[in-house]
Amino acid sequence: MLRVRDVELGDDGTGWLMVRPQAQERREEDSDSAGTVRRVPVCRELAAILKEETTRRDLRPDDAIFVLDNGRPLTAQVYRKTWQQARAAALQAHELNSPLGRHVSALRDARIAAWLKNGDQTVGHILALAECAGMDAPRLAERFASCLRKPTRDEIPWDRLEAALALPEPSQPTSTARRP
Repeated sequence: MLRVRDVELGDDGTGWLMVRPQAQERREEDSDSAGTVRRVPVCRELAAILKEETTRRDLRPDDAIFVLDNGRPLTAQVYRKTWQQARAAALQAHELNSPLGRHVSALRDARIAAWLKNGDQTVGHILALAECAGMDAPRLAERFASCLRKPTRDEIPWDRLEAALALPEPSQPTSTARRP
């Protein structure tokens, strides 16, 4: 149910999708329980496709971007069938019979794993990624633990760690100081 209003395209070719909870489409716009909208970055290629499709069909903000030939929304059955056709076109026979990309969500999971493996693994990065993925950081870390790398011994700032854990120097006792 991606609508034109849910896509932000920059002049530089970048883009963002406003991902709404599925049930939100059926609720009224002013509902207090509408859920949180997530802002998810898209690659330049997808941004270009969305921009071209919106322009080609002269779509308005409330129009769905991807629809069936009769103008109705795409169904889950259509998504699954298209995904199976894409797998058959892209995978070899032995891969097709494996769990590799068996479900549409596998593409999302592969993207999250790639971001974790190739990106900055600071707390801020992981929190931002978790927000984009629509899960909390502990769940992301649990589900994609194999993608989170441990720092090597040379990468650990031992001097700062030692300084942070050091006890303060004892002060010189004064004449008024008494021990209990």
